[in-house]
Amino acid sequence: ALQLKQFLPGALIKIKDKESLVTVADPRRQPAKLFTALTTPLGTFRDKLRLVHLFFHVLTTSVDNLFNETETDTMTCLKEKYKFSDKIIGEFFHPFFQGIFFTPQLQDQSSRMFHFVLKMFAQGAVSLPTGGMQAVADQLEHKARTSSFGAVDIRTNQIVSD
Repeated sequence: ALQLKQFLPGALIKIKDKESLVTVADPRRQPAKLFTALTTPLGTFRDKLRLVHLFFHVLTTSVDNLFNETETDTMTCLKEKYKFSDKIIGEFFHPFFQGIFFTPQLQDQSSRMFHFVLKMFAQGAVSLPTGGMQAVADQLEHKARTSSFGAVDIRTNQIVSD
């Protein structure tokens, strides 16, 4: 077993020209953090109101319907559909989703995947294995080698060819 450890909902964000980390709280799941959520220097007050619209959308729309929405890139979605400011996009959305999608620009990320991932974060709990991410690979390797279908030959550091 991976022995998953859950994180509290929210995030700690480093904002340029601020020495300490800024707390981003989820007041839906931590009502006591409502004041923190409203007073964080991240984005503008209007951005915080727009977050309600965004989260309402992803939480009340099925996954199938999210993937059937008109496709655009995440930057266009944030600016045109939700009217978020450059401030919150630069301070939160860009660094957060860049780390999730491993793409340098929000213009390179699908709006459908953005909505899906945000829905998963809003509904579930972010967790990591006690042994770190390597534990996932170790578990897959162990199951592949001991499968009831017969042992699998796993090779590493090999050149792949046709």
